[in-house]
Amino acid sequence: ELNPEANDVMGDLLDLGDSNGTTTVNDSDRWTLVPGAVMDQATFQNRWESLPQATFMDLFLNRLPTVDELETAAKEENIVCMASGDLGSEFKFYFFGQDSKNA
Repeated sequence: ELNPEANDVMGDLLDLGDSNGTTTVNDSDRWTLVPGAVMDQATFQNRWESLPQATFMDLFLNRLPTVDELETAAKEENIVCMASGDLGSEFKFYFFGQDSKNA
């Protein structure tokens, strides 16, 4: 789980807004991802199955974006949607991005 400080550093990465309508992150503190980073489906699947569980993050948005809006916003920030699905009561997305600090 993200602590409040970590959430503040991450900010509103996709500029989707939050429940109180504020973003408190300076541009210099935002994540920077490598443009055009590539990972094939098989490698993504192997890593996804072998890595320890990553942080879960709940976002409370002012409005629910469409799947296309979310995937487009992610793409604009150099995040690739590797897979997504509608599970009825929720959507699941599997994203890939490469941190520029670890490139």
